[in-house]
Amino acid sequence: MIGQLTRWRIGWRWYGITFVGVPLVGLAALGTHAALGGALAIESIPSVLLVSPVMFVFVAVLGGGLDEEMGWRGYALPQLQTVFSPVAANVILGVLWTCWHLPLFFTGGLFTQARFAVYLVQTVALSFVLAWLYNGTGGSLLIAVFAHSVHNVTTNAVENLAFRPFAGTLSIAQFEMIEALVWVIVALVLIVLTRGSLNVRRMSEPANSDSASS
Repeated sequence: MIGQLTRWRIGWRWYGITFVGVPLVGLAALGTHAALGGALAIESIPSVLLVSPVMFVFVAVLGGGLDEEMGWRGYALPQLQTVFSPVAANVILGVLWTCWHLPLFFTGGLFTQARFAVYLVQTVALSFVLAWLYNGTGGSLLIAVFAHSVHNVTTNAVENLAFRPFAGTLSIAQFEMIEALVWVIVALVLIVLTRGSLNVRRMSEPANSDSASS
């Protein structure tokens, strides 16, 4: 697993997808939210930009990036993909990943039981995206940690920008439904483009070239 974590020569393309593509998905959800009448907390942009880099480091090291990805993509995904098809493997992993966070939905606050279904859908969709990255880079756990962390930071940022109390016509719960739908669309596109393989064939190929499969 240490070898997976130090597999950083994977081609700049994959880093670009992770650090630019993942935030763009969040911005697409935010744009859809605004187009449908949702309010935007424009005044929060400076604080979001200030906090996000610090939050990325925290998430990557302690907040779910490294610790979770060692289990999900570092161990579980390769095992599941030897038994099930890539699509089935990631549905299973996405459900397990969601269940890992299940206790949060009994603590109140933002994690309400009514929002569990939306969280499940988005997590399963994200599982496909992270698998596509992990497999496409020949099993780079590092890129999975980065993508997981960027996703969490992006989600926090866009939800802060999408939520302004008593303004707009959409609630934060409705925004989360939009966000989940956008991730589902991304996952479906990757499934179609790779014909369901999610780049599994690249697991045995070198990943230090920008010509990696999409």
